[in-house]
Amino acid sequence: AITPATLNVNGTLVAPKVYDASLAAAIGTPGTLATVLGTDQVLLGQTALFTNKNVSTAQVATVTNTLSGLDASNYILANPNISTTAAITPATLNVNGTLVAPKVYDASLAAAIGTPGTLATVLGTDQVALNQSAVFSSKNVNTAQVATVTNTLSGLDAGNYILANPNISTTAAITPATLNVNGTLVAPKVYDASLAAAIGTPGTLATVLGTDQVALNQSAVFSSKNVSTAQVATVTNTLSGLDAGNYILANPNISTTAAITPATLNVNGTLVAPKVYDASLAAAIGTPGTLATVLGTDQVALNQSAVFSSKNVSTAQVATVTNTLSGLDAGNYILANPNISTTAAITPATLNVNGTVVA
Repeated sequence: AITPATLNVNGTLVAPKVYDASLAAAIGTPGTLATVLGTDQVLLGQTALFTNKNVSTAQVATVTNTLSGLDASNYILANPNISTTAAITPATLNVNGTLVAPKVYDASLAAAIGTPGTLATVLGTDQVALNQSAVFSSKNVNTAQVATVTNTLSGLDAGNYILANPNISTTAAITPATLNVNGTLVAPKVYDASLAAAIGTPGTLATVLGTDQVALNQSAVFSSKNVSTAQVATVTNTLSGLDAGNYILANPNISTTAAITPATLNVNGTLVAPKVYDASLAAAIGTPGTLATVLGTDQVALNQSAVFSSKNVSTAQVATVTNTLSGLDAGNYILANPNISTTAAITPATLNVNGTVVA
């Protein structure tokens, strides 16, 4: 009997590969046959298969060796199956289509995913889920505030993949938060012929967030200069401060009312005219009074009448002067002295004696 000679296969290496969800393996470095005799025609055939599809730096693979050629039947293999290792490296996945949701300013960096991203080309029936979180780079209002999305993988087969874009930079709008101004009162004033108004009780801002630095500025103006128990005034509200740009006002203009009370005028310099006794209380203004401090171009006229307290002759008969106001703006004033007590002379009337005859 002639029995087959034994051949060893030496030097076989399986090629590393990127994860493809299969057991397929390729020969990286083909093996060689030791001591084929003479000019025998013997060829080595090799196939390989991984024992596990998963990523590993040294995944076990089995190489199957076979012989062919004219003289192959004269040989057997000492190692028809070779166990070796090769690396399976993770496949790369792209995350596509992520959008961060716009938000109303909340004084934080918190961001929410608006449109979740999708994973491109997960292989076969692999179970891989995408997890996403986001954070803004600044808390402040911006039509395109930069946000960073952090992507991670989970699931049974997640370890076989890496992400091409584990962090995505994108933008989303942060719109201003709305503040209400509460409790504003305009101060009542004495008529001053202007529309000027002052804040009596300043308003307060509701719900400024966290430690934000926001101040309320207020100015006011009456809609009419005229006296009224409830004159309409408009308060204009604005914001200032380090964080003011992150807010808008629900009520930048407030309509309210406040009293404008009449200004007081003094009548100065009035003199009643002396008269000759006429048996009546009638008195005439000798020197008209003048009005002190009528404001601006206000149209106000002084009207005066007088009456003696007694009809009788006196060098200083008491008289009362009654003062009233008229004119377009008279309703905006009151008189400090609507009635003035003064004196004037009533001199005796002269009588003639007529028709006397001496007997």
